[in-house]
Amino acid sequence: MIQAIRGLQWLSRLIGACELTLGLVIWFVGVSSVTLHILLGSALALILLIIGVIALPIKETRSLGVIGILYAAILPGFGMVQMSLLIGSLHWLVQLLHLLIGVGAIAVVHLIGARYLKLKRTGGPAVQPVVPQSTSLAASEEA
Repeated sequence: MIQAIRGLQWLSRLIGACELTLGLVIWFVGVSSVTLHILLGSALALILLIIGVIALPIKETRSLGVIGILYAAILPGFGMVQMSLLIGSLHWLVQLLHLLIGVGAIAVVHLIGARYLKLKRTGGPAVQPVVPQSTSLAASEEA
């Protein structure tokens, strides 16, 4: 599982760099490669969903896993509706928010991955074995 987390983090970096470059080209140059941008954004959302699901079973990463899953739903949802928000001279605010949400998705992938890898590297959370204290039973066996 550790290799899967590292692979997902690496892939999110690669896709994130492509997404950022492509998004800025679409925004400033006006090159129409929106379909590729949507495809790569969907892949990033899928990575976020996968890493969020991996984090769910572990108590220390469960809340981050839930955040990752929710973020994976918000990311494509906002991307698809952004063209209809604040149409006109203030649309750059929506584009900036879209940029921040995308960068945040990459950050969440790495935050979950780092926490998961740290737990696995240290051997997981310290678990104290529970030993029942039955002094009456122990005393009767000794007698």
